[in-house]
Formats: sequence, C-alpha cells, structure tokens
Amino acid sequence: MIDEIIFKFTHDTEMDWMLPGVPPTGKRVEVPLVVVVQLGGDSIVCERIYWDQASVLVQLGLLDSSSHTRGGSRDCSQGSWTRAYRPTS
Repeated sequence: MIDEIIFKFTHDTEMDWMLPGVPPTGKRVEVPLVVVVQLGGDSIVCERIYWDQASVLVQLGLLDSSSHTRGGSRDCSQGSWTRAYRPTS
C-alpha cells in the first residue's frame, strides 16, 4: 500500500524521528511524505516513510535555500531520507 500526504506542523517540540538533535524553532513546515506499507495477512510487516529533508531544513532556516537545487516544499525529488519501521511479533 502506498500513501501520499502533506505533513504540516509547527516545530514547537523536539522531533527525533524527523529532526534529531534540533531544538524547536517555532516555525511552520509543510512537506510531502510518501508512505510505503508492506502488509502480510492482517499485519503490517514494514513501513517506510520518505520525504525531502533539505526542504524541511530550508523551511526551518537551518539550510540556505540556494544549496537546495530543486527548492520548494512540494518537491520530493532531491535529498530524500527514509525511516523504516518493523513491528515486533
């Protein structure tokens, strides 16, 4: 199963899964996410979440936008990171 969402948030708390070690900035962020879920029977076997980390950092003022060649919070084609979730039995 594949899901595409726009994740909007105010960075007002630490977010170790997306911004490890980055203290809250109070800034608004809007970033597209693609979620790929592998199902096995009635269970989630694996979940992968993809997003453009550079656009998140640009929106928070932590990365110069000129170094993000594609620019814009709606462009996921550059600098994607992934996190994988594998539930235990």
